[in-house]
Amino acid sequence: MAAIVPASAGSSVAGTTADIPIASLALLVGIDRFMSECRALTNLTGNGVATVVISRWEKEVTPARLRPGIDYLLDLTGFHRGLVDADLVITGEGRLDEQTLHGKAPAGVAAAARAAGIPVIAVAGRNDLTDEQLARAGIAAAYSLTDLEPDLTRCLAEPGPILERLAQR
Repeated sequence: MAAIVPASAGSSVAGTTADIPIASLALLVGIDRFMSECRALTNLTGNGVATVVISRWEKEVTPARLRPGIDYLLDLTGFHRGLVDADLVITGEGRLDEQTLHGKAPAGVAAAARAAGIPVIAVAGRNDLTDEQLARAGIAAAYSLTDLEPDLTRCLAEPGPILERLAQR
């Protein structure tokens, strides 16, 4: 049986299916896909540069301001307005760890609440932070599911009842 396999440059490879080495064909398909992605990335980059150049030339560029995503979300949701009547803020995350301290939502929420003079507690599946780290982040206390249930698999499978027990503390 004859087979025709299209190549990316518009030419064709013809032969019998027995003549086509599958591994080589897979390599060619992989290279073609990689090159396609590279072309798309090059086009995207070029289009972006052209847009900036033309916008600057036409004096239509508004300088951007880089800021953490959590700050944007807090502004977008009106979080600061909600703090006006709040006595306590509760924030949460699957795992409180070093990453939490570097721009993740609980740290951003805690910073905003601290600026408003409102205490913050955190609820998490697991807490790997010390009390000192939590305090520096503006979190007064942290409660984790693993405090009550050391089996992480069970915490993930049945968080509801454990959260209810945690809330009673």
